[in-house]
Amino acid sequence: MNIFKPLLLFTCLFFLPTSSPAASLHLLGDLPGGHFFSNAISISADGQTIAGHSDPANMQMVRWSPTSTTPDPLYSNYYPVFGQVSSISADGSTIVGFSFGSTFSAARWTATDGLQILSNNQIDSSSTAVSSNGSVVVGNYTPAPDAGTRAFRWTSSTGLQTLDLSPYPVISSTASAISADGQTIVGQVATTSTNSVPYLWTPAGTTLLPIPSGVVTTITPDASIVAGYFGNSFSGRLPFLWTPSQGVYMIPIPTTLTDLSPVAISDDGSVLIGHAGLSDSQDSWLWTPTNGLRSIRQILQADGIDTSPYTTIILNDLSSDGQSLVGYLTGPSIPGGGEAFIATIPEPSLLLFFLTLPLLPLRHKNRPHHPNHGQRATPHQI
Repeated sequence: MNIFKPLLLFTCLFFLPTSSPAASLHLLGDLPGGHFFSNAISISADGQTIAGHSDPANMQMVRWSPTSTTPDPLYSNYYPVFGQVSSISADGSTIVGFSFGSTFSAARWTATDGLQILSNNQIDSSSTAVSSNGSVVVGNYTPAPDAGTRAFRWTSSTGLQTLDLSPYPVISSTASAISADGQTIVGQVATTSTNSVPYLWTPAGTTLLPIPSGVVTTITPDASIVAGYFGNSFSGRLPFLWTPSQGVYMIPIPTTLTDLSPVAISDDGSVLIGHAGLSDSQDSWLWTPTNGLRSIRQILQADGIDTSPYTTIILNDLSSDGQSLVGYLTGPSIPGGGEAFIATIPEPSLLLFFLTLPLLPLRHKNRPHHPNHGQRATPHQI
């Protein structure tokens, strides 16, 4: 039976300005030789290790420090690792994504172990997110031709295991993000041929979130806040935040931005970043409770950084405090398809009190109840 959810109050963190570093933007370069392209996909919690890929001839997994001007390729048994990065662990030790071969294969890399292929006989697979110490990896795989995608969870002791979303029927499923301890996973599940809904998984069970026509994309490390969007690329994507206790908060959108999908959130939930437009055709955006939702170009220009050489500024990830941002730039002065960058912005942080903000009323049906509610793309690929 359809029910109408009454107007709720969402408790949101409000942050007082504190001292912070001056804004900066630093280009990270690409691997020498061949085609010029690099993309910074993910950054460690402390902002000191950046992972991504570069394409001199074939796409290679790479990493940078914040002051690098050329990336360091990842090696395994003395050979470079060909593939694309999806995420780096919070401690910077583990990089995940997919490796190229006859198929795409879910991959995990550390300096000690080199490249590990996590999949076995799957058609295609990709790692999408990793726990803070690198011990738990989630992702997606195709078990057979014409079969629906399945979400997986991997540890060194269990290997790759299909994520059990019981008691719900699964036609297909994906895993988008994972908490720091690896005990909470969010993603989407198609329970019928026409219905796909976000879920939150913990070892205690699975909860379908009361978000009709929504997609979950990221989660805070402590699993207290989930972010995603309503709609799709055809009808326009609208960003939201969700907590188990407070429900959904729709983020107000300025008229200058359209089709918005969150990609990463700071540890305390005070900074949210995302993509705008189809195929990253618009500058990325950043949201804070104090300043609302603004384009990253607007923020950098306000902080005194000249962005006129760049056609688009795309954000993919942020550090734990939300002040270090990574992604890639395009523009006439950048050869090839784009160049990786790291930006530092002096956003307010860490002095908080509470505001109450109205929630959008939602219509949903058959919201499941689970007594043990759980409390971090799809890979960002070019």
